[in-house]
Amino acid sequence: MRIRRGGKYAGCAAALCLLAVLALCGCQKKQAALPPDFGGKKVLRVAVVQPGACLDVQRSDNPEVALIADEVAEGLFRFTDERLLEPALAEDFPEISEDGLEYRFVLKPGLCFSDGTALTAEDVRFSLTRLLSPETASPAATYFSMIDGALEVQRGESSELRGITVQDDRHFTVRLQYPYAPFLKNLGLSAAAVYPKAACEAAGDGWGKQGKLLGAGPFLLKEQGDKECVLVRNEKYHGTAAKLDELRVLYYKNDGQRFAAYRHNKVDFTAINAAQYRSCKKTLEDEVHIHHPVALISLRMNPRSAKLKNSRLRWAMTVGLARRRCIDKALDGAGLPASSLLHIRVPGHNNARNQNYYDYKRAREAVEEAGYYGGQITLTAVVPRQNMKFMQEVKREWEKVGIGLKLEGADEARCAEALNDPQVDLVWQENWYPYPEGDQALYPYFHSSNLPADALFGRSAEVDSWLDDARREPYEPDRAVFYAKADQLLSKDDCTAIPLYYPQCQYLMKPYVKKQWSGNLIYHFWDTDIEETSQEVAQP
Repeated sequence: MRIRRGGKYAGCAAALCLLAVLALCGCQKKQAALPPDFGGKKVLRVAVVQPGACLDVQRSDNPEVALIADEVAEGLFRFTDERLLEPALAEDFPEISEDGLEYRFVLKPGLCFSDGTALTAEDVRFSLTRLLSPETASPAATYFSMIDGALEVQRGESSELRGITVQDDRHFTVRLQYPYAPFLKNLGLSAAAVYPKAACEAAGDGWGKQGKLLGAGPFLLKEQGDKECVLVRNEKYHGTAAKLDELRVLYYKNDGQRFAAYRHNKVDFTAINAAQYRSCKKTLEDEVHIHHPVALISLRMNPRSAKLKNSRLRWAMTVGLARRRCIDKALDGAGLPASSLLHIRVPGHNNARNQNYYDYKRAREAVEEAGYYGGQITLTAVVPRQNMKFMQEVKREWEKVGIGLKLEGADEARCAEALNDPQVDLVWQENWYPYPEGDQALYPYFHSSNLPADALFGRSAEVDSWLDDARREPYEPDRAVFYAKADQLLSKDDCTAIPLYYPQCQYLMKPYVKKQWSGNLIYHFWDTDIEETSQEVAQP
């Protein structure tokens, strides 16, 4: 026998409970849009994956380290949210000699570190020399190897960087071994931070650890622990004072933990991965933000591959590929199609080119012109295992035009050495550039000096000339013309590489957080502000 409980009032009670729950949810949703109350202070809580015990940006290329250290220490220049270079510690852009070798700098007057110690040109010389030292083993050292005497410092043959001459506390000169027009942009990198010589030398290997980090940035390091670090406003900052009173950076073991912390209102800002983006882009649409860093995902053609020596086959591979379809199917749309080696933000990028152009019919004809009919050609590609899903879509695309593809899922080490294997035709390549500049995208991969002596294709006297001229050209618009010519030949006419897509990054940010800077690979909070209205703080 079925027993009925509650009678005619059960439905009403359930409805009332449901209304109460909905009302409570509505209140919670409204409260979630309010900033926490920290006793009247403006505090931003940022989630990062554990950056490690050392916050020295000269020793690390971890963006999570730079996120913290960039708030504490500045260099001569920095990049704006639009990826444009602007003076930081430098009073203005330097005077450059006619031969492009000598840069004459002037520091802003009255600069000091957060402890009140005067910042001088000697600190600049010390910091750049330390960056190049073999004891520092900086991943960024190669960006400064063009300074005269840099190689001797890197090899441990000299402790003095002869390319830097200090005239007085504010004036100094940097001399290069050869013209390198993008050099100023290198001085905007995190690793070019200026440290106080005396304090850094006294700390030795402990610099960047246990709170031993000083700089001239908008914040100073107050606490550094295993689970978080706390930054507070630097009252001695030379520029506009930070609007935040405090920046708390909380450490989590992985993306999942920091995502959960955001959902439970324990942090106000966190980067998220592609899977998390897919799960919350509708439910948290007002809090999800995307940006496209200066980066390119491509297939590098092995210049030793006998199969790829045929230019018609290379052209067919480029044209027989619907990039947008691959991005939508494999990445849920999180990326931009790329048929150019220059990112959309890089001077020289051809905005008129259709980045998603494909033509299966013409690609099939080109395959036949290359001497292959009905799937007679099969290429081998080495791909990181985590990117196999995307390459499966590429494989399906090329099957439509008569090109077979054998995929080898590999680890990082195998991918790095695969271009030395003549049996491998293609290798997955990810390039994440620190700033928009064509030299980084082209010179290391396509200048003949960087190609193997037994390359079967890819050498071009024209490309070499354009890239060499670009390094000597200080005026960026003119430099961009050289990059554009090289890109046209490499990615469209001769097709010596296959650009696939420009990747997307995404993050979650509470609506009450204002003016966050999405640096290229690093998030910055120099101008961040918090709305006034507050709510009860969720405890970590």
